[in-house]
Amino acid sequence: MDANIVVTTADELRALMGEIVEPLRAELANLRPSTPPAVQERMSPEQAALFLTEQGYPTTRATIYDRVYRRTIPHAKVGRRVMLFRHELLEWLESRTNRPEDRRAEATRRIAESADRKTVRR
Repeated sequence: MDANIVVTTADELRALMGEIVEPLRAELANLRPSTPPAVQERMSPEQAALFLTEQGYPTTRATIYDRVYRRTIPHAKVGRRVMLFRHELLEWLESRTNRPEDRRAEATRRIAESADRKTVRR
């Protein structure tokens, strides 16, 4: 019975535990996914306002709710809760971005349409 009793100091116990725990810790580190956590896809109106502000489109929570009410911003509702999705907001921002080449193409199209209308009338 005495053979199973071990008398040790606190330092020796820590060393023994370290020998057991360190290999387990290394194995656990290998099991963890190496990819970073996914960016939160679903956002509340408050989070969406902060996200849009970070993207260079300053806005407020009240503006988000107003756009939801007017249905001018992509969103989803679950009951009374409003949810906005990151990828949809990015697409929405991209569609609202005016670029110089877009304006030139639009101006050219309008001039061509105007010229077509004038030639048809004569």
